[in-house]
Amino acid sequence: MKKFIYVTLIFLTLLSPVSPLSAQEKTETIKVEVSGMVCDFCAQSIFKVFHKETGLTEDQIDINLDTQLITITPGADLDITDKQISDFIYYAGYDLKNITRE
Repeated sequence: MKKFIYVTLIFLTLLSPVSPLSAQEKTETIKVEVSGMVCDFCAQSIFKVFHKETGLTEDQIDINLDTQLITITPGADLDITDKQISDFIYYAGYDLKNITRE
């Protein structure tokens, strides 16, 4: 009986559609160009919106005021749509220029 359970578990593991490696490979970088970010308060308000709505941490979002670029690395377990990003930027009070995914 134990042998049957082990064989079944191994078989189910091999048939699993998501392997640990494919979850790591899914990681993408999202670059968001924003108009109107000029100070630390701007960066903080944008970070707060993303953190509140998605749970992104400081390690997952980088806001560069000089280039007015937000770089987001959401990880494999979080999927953020372009519509959500657009809404977050709008609700924070800024203008979205462009979104690119790498």
